[in-house]
Amino acid sequence: MSEKKIRSISVFIPEEVVCASLEKIGFVQMDDVITSSDGKFWKKMLYVKDEEVVSVSEELGDYWPKDPVISICCLPRTIKTILGDLDAFV
Repeated sequence: MSEKKIRSISVFIPEEVVCASLEKIGFVQMDDVITSSDGKFWKKMLYVKDEEVVSVSEELGDYWPKDPVISICCLPRTIKTILGDLDAFV
């Protein structure tokens, strides 16, 4: 079995598209929470598929463009699938 890799990226794609992409490849949203960091509020969502984990964080507020931060701890092929799916959106 391949070793999992960790990757964190910021994307200029709506959070809804990122989450739909994850669900399309079998990830299930396990939890979500609102946190505060450096005077900003963030919506964080946790997605899990077997032993792979993806966290999607989006800053809350009235501004555009939104740029969710995706933190991935997955197999290399899953990372490629996620990034490829998001590249197709752009």
